Amino acid sequence: MSTVIPIVVVGTGMVVASITDVQKFKVYNNLTFPIFFAGLLFGIVQAGWGGFGTALAGAAIGFGILFIPYLMGGVGAGDVKFVMAMGSWIGPGLLLPAIIVVVLPLLVTIFS
Repeated sequence: MSTVIPIVVVGTGMVVASITDVQKFKVYNNLTFPIFFAGLLFGIVQAGWGGFGTALAGAAIGFGILFIPYLMGGVGAGDVKFVMAMGSWIGPGLLLPAIIVVVLPLLVTIFS
């Protein structure tokens, strides 16, 4: 059960973020921050302070991965915050592979 909840939360968040990003070119704080804080809380509930640390590490890596593209104008701040929120749920071990799975098809499409 503990793996189902993050999948549902992150998947639902991704759908909502995608819709608002396509329609209005925005990923709203009303979406990203509740997902982020809920991920931290879920980490604590699942594994105590160690889970909190894992959730925080996932969020920090998510922020770090997209911060440079944000500074270069390649992504918006909402994208950075959403990946940070996603990292709080899935942790640092799965975040980078998840980003690669999402970004690689986009890069292939752009450069082919």
